[in-house]
Amino acid sequence: MITSDVLQKAMFASIGEEEQTIIQRVSLAGQKILFGQKTHQHIFDSMNGKEGAGVSKIMLLLFDASKASMPRGTLLPAGAIILAKVLEFTEKAGIKTVDESVFNNELQEMITLIMDRFDKTFRDKIAKSTGKPIPEQPEQQPGQQAAQQPTGLINSGVA
Repeated sequence: MITSDVLQKAMFASIGEEEQTIIQRVSLAGQKILFGQKTHQHIFDSMNGKEGAGVSKIMLLLFDASKASMPRGTLLPAGAIILAKVLEFTEKAGIKTVDESVFNNELQEMITLIMDRFDKTFRDKIAKSTGKPIPEQPEQQPGQQAAQQPTGLINSGVA
């Protein structure tokens, strides 16, 4: 299985320190929502085996909470790190067996949902290149409680 540590090292090998810091901040903010005492159970229950979709909601929640000040380029790398953490957790908890195929499928789902938010033609582009249509997802509505928590984390100087 791809671990969050291995994934982060591979990503950070090719980017600058400033980008690394931003991705780490966003990743930590997402993890605080995912594994927070008040939000953890609800979030994992709502994922219902669709970790990629769940992480995409968290990433878009963080983006919205930042009032679009978060660089869009951080959504996918930070989301991939968070997704790896989620899948590590689900495997350790015995909820799901995770291999590279599971990670890749969930990552594709996360990427599709995030990209769809910013490029409404993304689904058509993927369908055209793969020959398989991707179904539309309902509009995501983030919860109020979770939206308030990460705002300070994203805009703080904490790495």
